[in-house]
Amino acid sequence: MWDVLAFIALGHRRIGLLNTPDELMFRFITDVRDTRRPLQFASLDLDPELIVDEELTEEGGSAGRAAPTCPEPGPPTAILCGNDIVAMGSDAHLA
Repeated sequence: MWDVLAFIALGHRRIGLLNTPDELMFRFITDVRDTRRPLQFASLDLDPELIVDEELTEEGGSAGRAAPTCPEPGPPTAILCGNDIVAMGSDAHLA
């Protein structure tokens, strides 16, 4: 939740969620409900197109980072990753 608030404070309005599969215990870290609450507080919505579930691997993070490329109103300006491993794969996609 605090990560989402930090993104909002930095001016981000389209925040994506790159999460791990439902069946993993890591899922609780970035539950969709915990992402929606601060967005709603800031009068923002969590676009379902910006929620991506991927495997708990760097490859999953890279694939998930490539996934939310919504043409309109555009891609996310920030992405919250549900796990450090997924985040490393997401970062590698940017390189």
